[in-house]
Amino acid sequence: MSGAGSLEIAVLVAGTSLVAWRAWREGVGEGASRPRPAALDAAFVAIAALVAAWPVLHDPFAIDSPVLRAYFARQDLFGDWNHPFLPYLLNRPVAVLTLDPVALRAVPFLWFLGACLTLLALVGREAGRAAGLLAALWLVAELRRRHGLVDLGDWDLAGLVLLAWFAWARRLDPPDPGPRLRTVAAGAALLAAGVLSSWLMLVPAAVLVAVAAPRLGRAGAVVLLAVLAALGLLAARVWSFGTGVTDGGPADLAGLLAGMARETPAWRNPLMLLPIAAGIGWAAAGIGRPSWRFALGSLAAVPAAVAAAWAWSHVNGGYYVGLVTPLLLLAAGAAFAIAPPALAIAPPAFASPASIASPASLASPASLASPASLASPASLAAPASIASPASLASPASLASPASLAAPASLAAPASLASPASLVAPASLAAPASLAAPASLAAPASLASPASLVAPASLASPASLVAPASIASPASLASPASL
Repeated sequence: MSGAGSLEIAVLVAGTSLVAWRAWREGVGEGASRPRPAALDAAFVAIAALVAAWPVLHDPFAIDSPVLRAYFARQDLFGDWNHPFLPYLLNRPVAVLTLDPVALRAVPFLWFLGACLTLLALVGREAGRAAGLLAALWLVAELRRRHGLVDLGDWDLAGLVLLAWFAWARRLDPPDPGPRLRTVAAGAALLAAGVLSSWLMLVPAAVLVAVAAPRLGRAGAVVLLAVLAALGLLAARVWSFGTGVTDGGPADLAGLLAGMARETPAWRNPLMLLPIAAGIGWAAAGIGRPSWRFALGSLAAVPAAVAAAWAWSHVNGGYYVGLVTPLLLLAAGAAFAIAPPALAIAPPAFASPASIASPASLASPASLASPASLASPASLAAPASIASPASLASPASLASPASLAAPASLAAPASLASPASLVAPASLAAPASLAAPASLAAPASLASPASLVAPASLASPASLVAPASIASPASLASPASL
């Protein structure tokens, strides 16, 4: 990889980290509008696919296959006898404008990205969000090993349609699949799109029709069988052309099987054998559902068809089995549905129900303050004990303006409290005058209902400061008294 390519990937990785950080910041802020998890996962998978594809997009056409396919896309849609016309038709608008490798590979990259996002959604429905994200990233890791983006092949378009077939078959899983006319029309369109993207797709198409026909009734089955027969005639023509090709391809069956093994994700990482084996077991366990019958049948039928084509027609190598890699990763990701709950992310450790105060531990009605223990109305301050308006300082008792200290009546410095007038230490409360322990309220002296302040003991109007006791203007400090 060139230095420029490494720098571009570094920039993309930095941008991905920035986007993830911003999304996290917006998601954890108080009152923030949290992004949808599905949108975040899709954005993450798209950026990861772009990072993986970036060096491949800029590679020049080093072999004849991409050069020929660019020519077919621009000049002759039906000129390739070994491949159907649909991939060339979809890439024709770009090929007419430019033959730049980056532009021509942009369309196959969109097919691959569509397959990744479809895998993300399908596995997410089967086994949860984390499993869907993992399966999509597994497919991203296969990008540089597949023949789609490198040589403008049709594998990724076929893989996208293959996943769409599984999604269509999932609609038949319930006992009542719903409106049959719309389902049959969608199935016929998907069949045509799949086989016209790759002739090898005729094999999983036959599996799909065999699985779906019993659920669609006689009329639906006839329609799908008619579409499959028409597509089969076109594929048979290519099969007959292949019988005359003698050069190329594996020399023996061992070489063919070795090529098939190299195409599987387990060849890239032997640890992938574990999820792949679990996925095949999961598909076998779900054989009662049409969708998983289709997946399991396709995983078995495509390698057998490649071997048959090698024996009686022509194949360039065992890599043809890469057609079902998306289905294989779909099963491997869906197998995470059997994971025990302990493997799931634990929720926050809130107080368990056992640690929450049970009703028996809550204050029972008997422990609540009984009405007898509450202050009785007699112990409450009666209205008569409240200072009556007569006890309030009357306007006449308020200091009149004349009684306000005139400037001359302000305390002169000499009239300020002398040290002798200050409270002497002897006047301070002696220790003996402090409340002795005996004077403290004994338990018996605690306020019983009878010892509560009775209305008569509350300050009566007579005990309140009478207006006469309020400092009259004459009693206010005159200048001479200062």
